[in-house]
Amino acid sequence: MSTPLEALIGLQDHDTLLDQLSHRRETLPERAAFNKFRQSLRALDVVVSELRSRREALGAEQRGIEDEIEAATKRIDAIEKRLYGGEVSASRELQAMSAEVEHLRARRSDLEDQELEVMEQGEPLDAELRAAAEQHAQLDADLAGAASALGAAEALVDEQISHQAGERARLAEAVPAALLAEYERLRSRLGGQGAARLVGDSCSGCHLRLSAVAIDDIRRLPPGSFVNCEQCGRILVH
Repeated sequence: MSTPLEALIGLQDHDTLLDQLSHRRETLPERAAFNKFRQSLRALDVVVSELRSRREALGAEQRGIEDEIEAATKRIDAIEKRLYGGEVSASRELQAMSAEVEHLRARRSDLEDQELEVMEQGEPLDAELRAAAEQHAQLDADLAGAASALGAAEALVDEQISHQAGERARLAEAVPAALLAEYERLRSRLGGQGAARLVGDSCSGCHLRLSAVAIDDIRRLPPGSFVNCEQCGRILVH
């Protein structure tokens, strides 16, 4: 049967392995691939949003021009109806109406030219939006594949974590409560390592040599006693 200190160092070994497994889970290459596709999608969404804003602005401009063309056309039709309908006989008024029609037709022609320019500006944006949609569909598929691969990789690591956590719980039961509490306190303060082996005259936690006096005191301790490293404070198992 193992001593409390042997159980403690075994607990530390399992905690170290669990920390390594957690780190491995967070740094899986499959996670990097998944994050890469997700970031690419986010960047593409920004581009698409900008393209859509520009396209919508052009669409609004085109609709405004079309409304003006429609209004000019209706005005021309109304004037010509009066002009040729025999309702007006005064030559001065007829000349004014003809001049207005001519002005409106010139204005309509300018508006139609503007509309054509706006439509031409929209064509490359439409092409970019179509290309972006195709790229988005491909990235969606890539992300789905990466998510599946990541899930499978995580499951393998989670299985190992579950097994090690079970072993860890078993070992923790063999460590006295006071010693376990001290270990947990030191572990949280010292980067995950609350206990370390005494190898020769050095602490395996901080890798520093202990003084000859400290080593002599340790050797005189009764079995089962524990001492803290004079350099780093970790519980030393000798």
